[in-house]
Amino acid sequence: RGSLSMDVSPRATPPPSPRPLSRAITADRPATASAAIGGPSRTLQAPRRSRAAPPFNNTIRHSVQLEQELKGKAAVFNNASSGKKGIQALIDRGMLADEPEAIGAFLKAAGPRLKQSEVADYLGMVSSRRVLEWMMDSLELTGMRIDSAVRKLNTRIQLRAEAQKIDRIVQCFASRYHACNPGVFEAEDQAYIFAFSLLMLNTDAHNDNVKHKMSKESFLSINREQKLPRAVLEDVYDAIVNCDLQIEERAQIDVVKEGWLLKQNRRRVGWRRRYVVVSTRAIYVYKSEADALPSQFCPLEFSVIAQQTSVGPMARKFEVRCVPDGATPGSTPRARSKSGPSGGPETSLRPLVFEAKDEKTAKDWIKAIQQFTLQEGVLVVPEEELGAWEAAQAAASANSAPPDGHSGDQSGAGPSE
Repeated sequence: RGSLSMDVSPRATPPPSPRPLSRAITADRPATASAAIGGPSRTLQAPRRSRAAPPFNNTIRHSVQLEQELKGKAAVFNNASSGKKGIQALIDRGMLADEPEAIGAFLKAAGPRLKQSEVADYLGMVSSRRVLEWMMDSLELTGMRIDSAVRKLNTRIQLRAEAQKIDRIVQCFASRYHACNPGVFEAEDQAYIFAFSLLMLNTDAHNDNVKHKMSKESFLSINREQKLPRAVLEDVYDAIVNCDLQIEERAQIDVVKEGWLLKQNRRRVGWRRRYVVVSTRAIYVYKSEADALPSQFCPLEFSVIAQQTSVGPMARKFEVRCVPDGATPGSTPRARSKSGPSGGPETSLRPLVFEAKDEKTAKDWIKAIQQFTLQEGVLVVPEEELGAWEAAQAAASANSAPPDGHSGDQSGAGPSE
């Protein structure tokens, strides 16, 4: 159907954790190439904040010095006219070694700081094959069903590039998946064909320009040579039709900030308490903390966030206008509605409006969300606060250390060798 642009679609219903084995497989029957597409199910649990992370970003595990270095490199990459020129500019300036491992490590560490379309465009080039292989080797896909693995790939390397470049990325992915899950498919080519068919199904299901959607029977017919159980193929079809592959599974989300907020109703006539999770890619709104499926989501890369006013009671309120790349400003994809499969998808053209308990809490949420909007062309991490947090952590560590000459053992025994 032409170029496979995989932009976040408004027709989506995020899934729970990675899918279990087919119901056709019994507990005492070993998995074979025709019996399974992945490992056992995992218990869904809401991600919890680590103590060893600053309060405005639970994904940061590095110093302010490294953050400044990443920010500088990301600015050079994002200001270039293409991903290839961005990488070459970093190499020419001596900011990056001209080695596949160094380039791959930079792309992985910089992550959401980079323009995702340019990352996919660069990785899909023939000359970037070794970098792509390094990136794929960094993905842990063992035990995952292939649709969950494709979703993980799509949230790490957003597939927004020419079809030929996407094809190269999928080929490399299939090789990695086959290596992590031997026996699921008889050959690497089968994994590639099936993974690519999932991307085609996703484009078909979530692109409004496609009027005649692929039926379940057509999908089963296309993949009959894969020798997979019908129940597995049906589950995979339902999972993708009900959920755009761009949306993260709850168990795989890198949580930046989470908590309860008041959210304004769509008609702006009332408020409801909602559990909000901010990832490095999107905002997810859940009706309860334990829900696997969010009621709404908003991709962050090109979104706009603003506090409604800086003083008074209104300072507790802020809004996020979702602007996916190439979409209409203000459009916010909704995960469920009253039509379509499983309640169906619809598009809300209204911004997400939230209210926190006080002005400080509202500013904390704005700070957490704004880091990933690329409003200034590069991810904005509050470096002063990161430095202050780093100093506080060092001081706390120094205060908790035992005095010189004391091991903390009060038994009188001397220090061990």
